[in-house]
Amino acid sequence: SALFVARLLTGVDITASRPVAELPLIANRPLLLIHCVADDYIPSANLEQLHAAAPTAQTWPITGSNCKHAEGYNVHPTAYAQRVAEFFDANLP
Repeated sequence: SALFVARLLTGVDITASRPVAELPLIANRPLLLIHCVADDYIPSANLEQLHAAAPTAQTWPITGSNCKHAEGYNVHPTAYAQRVAEFFDANLP
């Protein structure tokens, strides 16, 4: 499977990752959290948990029933590109 190959190549087991536990380690950096509310793979409550772990993070919960897992860009390409570009412009030297 792809997860096995990724682990073999990188030595990282992404299934053991707990972003909510790791986020405080980088919470002092600018963060943009994007999540499709209608995602049927990762609940939108995860976005709320991540934001609670990094309260200064910017969030963009993308609404609409057609925005499923990892589909934010495909559903709203212009808005997605604009938000990410604005985030980079505001936070990168």
